[in-house]
Amino acid sequence: MILSLFICSFAFQFLARNTSAQSITIEQSFSSDTTFNPFSQPDPIFSLKISGDVHLLSDSSLIRVVLIDQNGNHFLVFETYPLITLNNTFSFNEVCNETCFLDGISPDSIRIDIINATLTLKSISYSYDYIDNAIQLQAQVKWSSEGFFQLFKFFAFIFKSCEGPSLLLCSNVQICRTNDIVPTSIL
Repeated sequence: MILSLFICSFAFQFLARNTSAQSITIEQSFSSDTTFNPFSQPDPIFSLKISGDVHLLSDSSLIRVVLIDQNGNHFLVFETYPLITLNNTFSFNEVCNETCFLDGISPDSIRIDIINATLTLKSISYSYDYIDNAIQLQAQVKWSSEGFFQLFKFFAFIFKSCEGPSLLLCSNVQICRTNDIVPTSIL
């Protein structure tokens, strides 16, 4: 836990020092799938972050923001849905799931996937500053913080919404209120 906090702290301090960061003010609301190109030039970028507001309208809501580079590679910038968040309406600032550390990719477009939700995208910021060991740093950030936090929120939601003695999680495992994991073939 302390290591993950250190790595996240390092990542955010490192990104805050970027000297050639660009910021694009978007201030636009989206309620359906959209792809757009906010980039004025295709120069390689080494970090991309977004800020905005979310409103999830149902249990099946989804918001996903993806950066697409000129080679057609996709990088997850932001994603939320009710299973991984505790609030249906919230703001976020400078989020970068898989785009905190990039290895000099040439951006092409931003794709927004939306199901029964609204995203107000306030801004997109990106940096032209080279980041040494970007791939390794991104892997460390991804595995040390975001994955564990989303897993925690997922299980908090599962046990908060569980009604009755058990909840079927998938086809061959059942999670019971006693926190036992029981293969459904035994039940």
